[in-house]
Amino acid sequence: MKHTLLALLSALPLCAQTQPAFSWLTFHPGTRSEVIQAVRPASDGTVWVAGTTRSDLILQSPNEPFRAIHAGGSDLFIARYRPLPGGGSTLLFWTLYGGTGDETFGDFNVGASGFLYLAGSTNSIDLPMAGASQRLEIAGNTDAFVAVFDPNGVGVDSLVYASYFGGTGTETVAAVPVRPDGSFALVGETDSTDLTLSDNGMQAANRGARDLYIVQLNPFNAPESHYTSYLGGSLGDYASGAVFDQAGYLWITGVTNSDNFPVTYDEGTQTTISSMLDGFLVRLDLAQPGLDAITYITYLGGSLGDFPTAIAAGAGQQVYLTGYTFSANFPTTANAAQRVLRGEIDGFVAVVDGAEPPAQRLRYSSLLGGGGADIPQSIAALPDGRAALAGYVANAGLPVSGGAPQPSPASLGQEGFLAVIDPKRATEGLDLITYFGGAYRDNVNAIGAAPDGQLYFGGSTDSPELVGTDGTSRLQSPREAAAFLGRLSL
Repeated sequence: MKHTLLALLSALPLCAQTQPAFSWLTFHPGTRSEVIQAVRPASDGTVWVAGTTRSDLILQSPNEPFRAIHAGGSDLFIARYRPLPGGGSTLLFWTLYGGTGDETFGDFNVGASGFLYLAGSTNSIDLPMAGASQRLEIAGNTDAFVAVFDPNGVGVDSLVYASYFGGTGTETVAAVPVRPDGSFALVGETDSTDLTLSDNGMQAANRGARDLYIVQLNPFNAPESHYTSYLGGSLGDYASGAVFDQAGYLWITGVTNSDNFPVTYDEGTQTTISSMLDGFLVRLDLAQPGLDAITYITYLGGSLGDFPTAIAAGAGQQVYLTGYTFSANFPTTANAAQRVLRGEIDGFVAVVDGAEPPAQRLRYSSLLGGGGADIPQSIAALPDGRAALAGYVANAGLPVSGGAPQPSPASLGQEGFLAVIDPKRATEGLDLITYFGGAYRDNVNAIGAAPDGQLYFGGSTDSPELVGTDGTSRLQSPREAAAFLGRLSL
């Protein structure tokens, strides 16, 4: 029997839970398509989100936004929420950013100073620029961009840095990880052959149809001293995520069909491509010049198609990966919770430790799926070392755990899901798998772990019956997505 998430939420006490529970839910206001694509919990109990909007609705928040009026077809937004006792919500910060064209979301992060880093791609010729921009004008049909905001700034003064990045081709953005000193890396892929490169880069030319690009600079301290390089093989290479570990190494994951992707020939690395599309994992030390920056590169995949979708930093030099695979022989470890492909497409989760010798770096790798298609899209590392995943399923058949907040799907179509996996519990580490959604299409795009271990998640839904704990609901027409933000208390 179908049930609504509202019924599940209303049946739960909002005090401390003895089992996992959806303890808070709100809808980001909008009258047209809205999607939350990044969730960044803060240590003070608030949560930052960012995503894409086509709405003309002007929101009320304590700050004076950089831009309050929708400028083009698709703009980006940043917001900050405080969940309240009893299920309520307070909007603490909100702004739009974009030009008269379309902006595509890439990534969003909050720096140690509290500054907000928003990145994506754009075809707008009038994107607002600020600070010591690398490029003031768009160079190709679609360029990458980075915008940095001071959340304590007022109006237009809150934009402290913004720049286009790119050549005469097309750039997309996968990630904008931020170092403690405020410098950032911009990672994506490009078909441009004329990027402005630094002398100390790894690769001086685009070798294929699309190569990765890596930019690193500090916008506040000699921004002209930047690092820019290509990285890739002779066909197509596509980044899906990047993160700095606690030792300062830059890890990048994505997908390639290049059989000459520049892997490192260490014991334990996968040195040959196994299918038409394999995943890859890269570790770089950008303090080193030229090829010395490459410390580890491996393929990751089996005999069909393998698609890493997200990466997160754990303790030390650990990184957590997720994605999905068609391969029955996807590489799993002996301690995996699931080693057999159960559907046409299963998710996967892996933990890699860069502090270990190359042959021992893959500490954990497991499949995750049921009888349909299971697509993880985001991963977060919990403070206790567990991994939290979020995404969607089609033709639902996940092995839901006991005590799941939503143990069965509300539809037979696309339904959101969340999972918690403990890599330290050999073969028994599926701590939680739950559905999230209503009668129509639901997608959990992003998940983040708060310092207290609570999980915040966001995405979009077409389901009209979902209602937040604060009484909010979707305002959009039936064919347009509404953005939701929730909390899963473990």
